[in-house]
Amino acid sequence: MANHASTKKSAKKQTILRSVNKSSRSKMKTFMKKVTGNKKQAVNEALNPVSNEEFSKIQGLISKCGQKGVVHKNKASRTVSRLAKIRNNQLKQNNV
Repeated sequence: MANHASTKKSAKKQTILRSVNKSSRSKMKTFMKKVTGNKKQAVNEALNPVSNEEFSKIQGLISKCGQKGVVHKNKASRTVSRLAKIRNNQLKQNNV
């Protein structure tokens, strides 16, 4: 346990930041599932691609997580790229 006032404050800040980062990471995963869908949804029904506005919000959220250090910048960029690829494939399948 922390003995000095500064280490106590640091420990308190760390717990707050940990919870903020955890909620941001959770929100990011939830939005990613909107694009990719889960296994049950994929089996039961055809996935409808998300709208352009929703997708841009998802991209912004992931990029912001990368900028703030919740996830690594390269991982955020890679995730956005993969989601765009999945979404484009969904759009192609629905148009055909």
